[in-house]
Amino acid sequence: MALGAEEGSEVTLEPGQGFVVYGPLSLSTLEGEVEVWGAPADEVKVDHPDVPVLVRAVERSRVLVAGAGSVEPLENLIPESWEELAGSVEPGDVLVVLGGVDVGKSGLLTFLTNRLAAEGMRVALLDADIGQSDVGPPGTIGLLLADSPPIHPKLSEPSALFFVGDVTPRGHLLPMVVGSSRLARLARERGADVTLVNTTGMIRGGAARALKRFKLAALNPTKVLLIQRDGEAEHLRRLIPGGARVVGMTPPPYVSEKYRSLRRMSRRSAYARYLEGGALRSYDLDEVGLVGTFLGSGAPKPDLLEPFSRSLGCRLLYLEEAPDAIAMLCEGRPKTGTLKLIAELTGKEVRYTTPERLKGLYLGLLGGDGLCAAVGLLERIDLESRVIEVRTKYYGVPGLIEFGHVRLDERYEEAGRREPWEA
Repeated sequence: MALGAEEGSEVTLEPGQGFVVYGPLSLSTLEGEVEVWGAPADEVKVDHPDVPVLVRAVERSRVLVAGAGSVEPLENLIPESWEELAGSVEPGDVLVVLGGVDVGKSGLLTFLTNRLAAEGMRVALLDADIGQSDVGPPGTIGLLLADSPPIHPKLSEPSALFFVGDVTPRGHLLPMVVGSSRLARLARERGADVTLVNTTGMIRGGAARALKRFKLAALNPTKVLLIQRDGEAEHLRRLIPGGARVVGMTPPPYVSEKYRSLRRMSRRSAYARYLEGGALRSYDLDEVGLVGTFLGSGAPKPDLLEPFSRSLGCRLLYLEEAPDAIAMLCEGRPKTGTLKLIAELTGKEVRYTTPERLKGLYLGLLGGDGLCAAVGLLERIDLESRVIEVRTKYYGVPGLIEFGHVRLDERYEEAGRREPWEA
């Protein structure tokens, strides 16, 4: 029976029954025994709206749920195949899950993380699903090292992050593979007994095949979990290394139309968690380098601003030249034909952008090891004065600032993307 739970509702569950709800909520077990994502839990409090909570009764139980809206008990939320898989995992295993969008990849790995950590293993959860990451902010590959059940990965701080800067892997196959490989190596160095790897739902087309093939080659998994409904991911089977055991699985019952609509909840909440409340910080570009952009990599050419402005039909604010490129900051859009002519005459790439297109750009603040220490939003850059202003919750001084590929507005909604022609 569905019950309203805004003020707090008591729900009775028979063994094996459960429900999936999103935060913010609090849950208390009044009688019996329940699990949340496979972890024993008497009390659970979730403050964020993007955290799914899967509750299942081990025995006849009564639970009090507050703040979760409608609660509808369902049968067989955890497939028997999940339990069997958890029992087959051994120290040294590397498990990679493959499958399309909304087939239960994240839920399966959350369940396995809880189960294996409860058995005393040190579990590394490596989340490379950069658009729907459970570990860290959007646009990052995240690593969580768990010595005890985390209940849900979003309730724990990441152990390490690798910045990709986009919510789609298209155009970023190299950082996707390098980042996953680097964090997997870090997990081993930090004593992980088992590594669980989540991947994006991009499974169709040449780019998807290349990404899956080379990521599998880099990670060298012992088991590959192939989740599909009607054979839509079967073509990936031939990309799996011969030494890996392939485990075919079907989506769990809770992945319904209703669940998918909840899963598509705006990434705003995930962005806000890592950005909201940040302060405006200034960094000296003579001390902090820029990557992921052509800006800041060449020699300023102030004497070319006026003639280039006339030729391009727009006012140039800044121009620099590197051995392989010319980068410009301008007001308005320069003439396409003139840009092509400059590229042909110089033999260099010509890139430009505007202050408006830079404001709100998603940034990664990288430590000396090249991993992502925090994220931020670009507020302003003055390349003549060698200063960049970033809104971030990070208090340290990064070694590098990496430009991302999405822009956010003041509400942390995605407001646009960097185009291929941008500097």
